[in-house]
Amino acid sequence: AHPLLPATPANQARFQLNPISEAERLKRIQAGVDRIAQFQKSNGAFGLWDKHSPEDQWLTVYATDFLLDAQALGLDVPASLLDQALTRLGYYLSSSGAFVGQRWSDDASHYAFASRAYAGYVLSRVKKAPLGALRTLYQRDFAHAKSGLSQVHLGLALLAMGDQKSGAEALAKAVQNIPAKDFYLGDYGSRIRDLGQMVALLLRHGQMQDQALDLSLKLRDALRGRQWFSTQERTALFFSGIALEQGLSQEWRAQWQLGSNPPQAAVEKSTWRKALDAADLSAGFTLTSDHPQALYADVLLNGYGEKPPQPQELGLSVARNWYSTSGKPVTPSKVKVGELLLVHLSLSAKQQVPDALLINLLPAGFELENQNLEHAIKLDRFLIDGKPLSQLQSQTQMKHQEYRDDRYVAAVEVSPWNSAHVFFLVRAVSPGVYQVPPPLAEDMYRPEIRGIGQTLPQVDVVEP
Repeated sequence: AHPLLPATPANQARFQLNPISEAERLKRIQAGVDRIAQFQKSNGAFGLWDKHSPEDQWLTVYATDFLLDAQALGLDVPASLLDQALTRLGYYLSSSGAFVGQRWSDDASHYAFASRAYAGYVLSRVKKAPLGALRTLYQRDFAHAKSGLSQVHLGLALLAMGDQKSGAEALAKAVQNIPAKDFYLGDYGSRIRDLGQMVALLLRHGQMQDQALDLSLKLRDALRGRQWFSTQERTALFFSGIALEQGLSQEWRAQWQLGSNPPQAAVEKSTWRKALDAADLSAGFTLTSDHPQALYADVLLNGYGEKPPQPQELGLSVARNWYSTSGKPVTPSKVKVGELLLVHLSLSAKQQVPDALLINLLPAGFELENQNLEHAIKLDRFLIDGKPLSQLQSQTQMKHQEYRDDRYVAAVEVSPWNSAHVFFLVRAVSPGVYQVPPPLAEDMYRPEIRGIGQTLPQVDVVEP
């Protein structure tokens, strides 16, 4: 829901997004507010998957930040929901940092500081951040930050609450704190996420604009070579892109030529885009600058492979096995309508992955046996090699699972010393010959850590 906030009709047109109406945009944001309300715990904090999940401090601040933006847009944000969240943020800011601990992090001190600094920033938006607490955090814990984003949060909070000297000092230090590589710090961040949000925040608040532009070049460099992005990274890129575009005012010129067509002048005060199809690409193209200063150009190629994705192990390894309801291994090349199959996904990792997402897309013609439904056939009744499934997956650190219309999804924690095993039931429902997507696993916040499993070429579903 967060990227929908700045996705106004003007920004949709500016960035050539698939358009949605203003009524639909507001409806979707309101649906996000309503869903987030269901994740609030009794103490005002939020859980990642639902209100029964462990309290997640950084995520609680992030959710509250979103709720304030939604309220400013005029949406229905219940006062009790927001008041409880802000009260919890006040506790974070005023505490010693000992409240942190449930998230795995390469640096617990950074996670504590990042959560508290972000809480200070969000509270400062409504003038509820005690200046004394902000100054204490700055004087005592500022050096704990392993990335500049949390320091930007604190600097902006200090400025908003009236301490111009400390706030300016904090921002000056923050823009220099760019890690050379990514660490798993527990705050859902990365170099790309943090750089993107730093650029967006500095430009939004009219602070250190030259330094923000310098950070945008570092962001550009960080993007090179990356193929996959987390939701946090995508949101940060969208926010920073909008902020950067709004600051463009100088006109630039270039010559665009497609194939043997006559050159055309491109004159803009903002970014310029040209969508090309396969025929255009075959014809070739050139863009020649007529501008006295540097122009930055990128070519983005999108497409679908003609062949299914090949097995891959980039820090994660995922495998899928199929069983009959009697617990016998099977290769389901031909399945009868109504037949039930037991699927086993196993996941292993070369490093600690606290937030691994397992995704098993279903072949068309199959549906899941949803274990959350009262009359579903339960997994407890099945055995493999004489062992109940509960025993086989007893060491799996399951955080969440969903039975969707077209896929099974599970969030698990894995490490080199503790793999994960999950089981679910699928039923053949429609005759036909179907592709079988491979199983996929990825780290939700470091998506370059991922794995693709082996699969079957196809499955034939036949009438009984």
